[in-house]
Amino acid sequence: MKSLRRLSKAHITIEKRISRSNDAQAEMDGCIINSITKNKDSKKMVLELNPYLLSSFRNWLITPIDIRVRSELRGDISKALYRFYEGQRLNCYTISIMKLSNVINMCCDGKIFCLREKNQAGYA
Repeated sequence: MKSLRRLSKAHITIEKRISRSNDAQAEMDGCIINSITKNKDSKKMVLELNPYLLSSFRNWLITPIDIRVRSELRGDISKALYRFYEGQRLNCYTISIMKLSNVINMCCDGKIFCLREKNQAGYA
């Protein structure tokens, strides 16, 4: 209960940018948990979550990423690949090497074998 109370005091802001050059436009500003109800007899708890966050997770607008796993990855390419693949809905995802390089913002003006080598080295 102590942890839930602490989490209910956590304040977050989710920003949406139309492009990298635009200023951030605040989408949501508030708490993750709106209320906590605990029944002493049945010991059941009911959490009322922020409706914006709930619908965002449901509609895949926010991707949950394991920060510990991501922090243990070496290199920017591996972190970008992890973030990309975690954002996909399917467990198996097929994409061309050029499209993948473009998606993770890796320079695509090199030769194909160089891109493939960088991607394989970054994800290993």
